[in-house]
Amino acid sequence: MLRKPLKKNFIIGITGQLATGKTTVATMFSEEAGAQVINADLLAHRALRNQGACFKKVVKAFGADILHEGQIDRKKLAAIVFASPAKLKKLESILHPFVIRETRRHISLIKKAGPKVIVLDVPLLFESGMDKLADLTIAVKAGKQIQLARCLRQGLSRSEAEKRMRFQWPMAENIRRADMIIDNGGTAAQTRKQIKKIWEVLQRRYFKI
Repeated sequence: MLRKPLKKNFIIGITGQLATGKTTVATMFSEEAGAQVINADLLAHRALRNQGACFKKVVKAFGADILHEGQIDRKKLAAIVFASPAKLKKLESILHPFVIRETRRHISLIKKAGPKVIVLDVPLLFESGMDKLADLTIAVKAGKQIQLARCLRQGLSRSEAEKRMRFQWPMAENIRRADMIIDNGGTAAQTRKQIKKIWEVLQRRYFKI
């Protein structure tokens, strides 16, 4: 944990391909550094709920067939957008502006409470341009077979998982752009050890502690 209070907010952007463990890493930063986490996927899911900010626009764009009992069925929507780059781009054009605005709003609210480490958990951090909100970016990586095994445990089929991965930037591109890398292909203890080491480096480099 930080031994002295921060003088200003410090924002870490975390990204990575499907099932690399971005949220796990973000949670560990919360535990080790007392960071406040903003989860972009969670913001998007809320926006898709009935009465959510993007609900009507998405239904208008993709039709009432994506509805189930008055709510957007995310599996039906996923089946549509991950079969067509154009349709995925259309969905992103609806969701991304909202998620970016909400992320900025949450950052502003956190800042009002005083200096804090803020973690942005964003799958499309670089693609969406949200890396510009961060002081430091981290790419989380894991082997493809580990990613697929995690997807299967989460209820995705192998073909669904592979299709979604193909629609994302290659892991190598995230790694090339990021300031730091975390390998989340091992045990939780191994991942936490990397986070502790990075946090120690950040404290010395940025906070002079």
